[in-house]
Amino acid sequence: MKKTLSIILLCAFTFIAVSAQHFGLRAGGIISNMKMKTDPIELDTKIKPGFFAGAVVEFPLNETMAINTSVNFKSIGTWIHEGQDITVMRLNYIDLNVTYEYIFTLGDVEFYGQGGGYVGYAVNGKTIYKPEDGDKDEDKIDIGTSDEDEIKPIDGGFIIGAGVYFGKIKLGLAFHHGLANVSNIGDWTARHRAGVANFTYFFNR
Repeated sequence: MKKTLSIILLCAFTFIAVSAQHFGLRAGGIISNMKMKTDPIELDTKIKPGFFAGAVVEFPLNETMAINTSVNFKSIGTWIHEGQDITVMRLNYIDLNVTYEYIFTLGDVEFYGQGGGYVGYAVNGKTIYKPEDGDKDEDKIDIGTSDEDEIKPIDGGFIIGAGVYFGKIKLGLAFHHGLANVSNIGDWTARHRAGVANFTYFFNR
């Protein structure tokens, strides 16, 4: 199922890229967290660094507006500090981002603001336990919708961001706010939050 979905996404994106005016590759860093709670308990989760890489196609609508789409592999999660014990959750997703961009020029530099959304599919994950007085242990995170699974496969939310163009190079900052509850454990809810710093190189812009 995961391989089939990945192939479909890549084929669809390749078809779109062929017809796009601007095509490029992107990569960057992520600082992510998960808001995890079950009333009245909310876990004190911490920020975890991660990364992403993918391909982007951009469809200019006119001189000041564009639709930006990208398919990315990203690694996100969180960690929890309980006394001297540390638990790290790491989840890997393939996601599709679609944003509307408003582009404006100041002097010789192009700036942009963007807003849109994303949908992601979890491909794998693991939990790393680091007890104060014991050996580190790792467990695979079960992903799915059955009673035995811990994390639901589908994530989604909105994106806001801004940045700058330098010819074929695009630099930006964005915030991803997850709206989907990805927890599949009882009454617990878990939603992703992520700050993204991205670098894009366009081959034909």
